[in-house]
Amino acid sequence: MGFCLLSSFTYHACLSLFHGHSSFSLIKFIDFLQQHGYLLFIAILTAITIYMGKKISIVLLVSFTILICIKLGLLFIKSSDMVLLLILLIYVFTAYFFCQLWFLELKDPIYSPGIAAKQIQNYSIYNLSVTVKDANGRNVSGWISNMGPTSCFIVVGELITLSGTVDLEVSWLGKKFRCMGKVMSMCKNGYGIRAYEILVSQTYLRWSDLFFVAGQRGFFLKS
Repeated sequence: MGFCLLSSFTYHACLSLFHGHSSFSLIKFIDFLQQHGYLLFIAILTAITIYMGKKISIVLLVSFTILICIKLGLLFIKSSDMVLLLILLIYVFTAYFFCQLWFLELKDPIYSPGIAAKQIQNYSIYNLSVTVKDANGRNVSGWISNMGPTSCFIVVGELITLSGTVDLEVSWLGKKFRCMGKVMSMCKNGYGIRAYEILVSQTYLRWSDLFFVAGQRGFFLKS
């Protein structure tokens, strides 16, 4: 999210270098916003979709960084300034890193139920039910629809607001699995939860045990 906003300032700084004035001049910065306000709008829109974990965020992020690269490239072509070329190369490398990082992050189960919304009502056929309880004692029951080594997505019939660290308990195949976690995303269908590999009690198996058993049965990774 910060990279999106810094991208706009990077272009402002290069534009200031091109025209030979300070990039920290408030008057020049206000002029930049008036002339290139659409860049700030796209940056904020992209940052919001990233914060919400939307799939479209990767499209917006790639499109926005390509737009900035084109603008920086045009400045270099006009000026033949090697400093601008260096900034452009650094920006391209950094943008590629962040786009790749966010692309991989979106593949995490916390951002993907792994099933279509119309399937949710009948999803209990998988019989991988889970109870989630937060620190305030609020709890909700649902089914794990997508899972990975350190995370899962849980679909629920009734959505409530969970806060802080949550306790996940799964009963499956006659075994009880339990771990602590944190709600990372929430939509109308359920929660994306990051699971912590902590042995809560000798009575329960851990998340890694659940993931291993589910993997042996070909259950997980639907995203």
